[in-house]
Amino acid sequence: MEIIKSLRKDILTITLLSVCIFADGMKTEHGVGAAFCVLVNDIWAYQWSAKLNDNNAVFHAELTALHEAINTHLICQTIIPLKYT
Repeated sequence: MEIIKSLRKDILTITLLSVCIFADGMKTEHGVGAAFCVLVNDIWAYQWSAKLNDNNAVFHAELTALHEAINTHLICQTIIPLKYT
């Protein structure tokens, strides 16, 4: 019975988390880049960024950011369920 109470507490804690991932790709006069960040309950929890080859299009930068964000979600989804907005 104690294990069930503990499990319920853990599940409640997990479901109360609000996780948002923001991804972006950009091309400026300084170069091409891709980035994403993860907010957990409105607190900056993780960030990733990369400079891409200057010959890449902004479309490639956007796809790279989305690809990395999705991969991170797939790795973490068993730990933290994401809330899509």
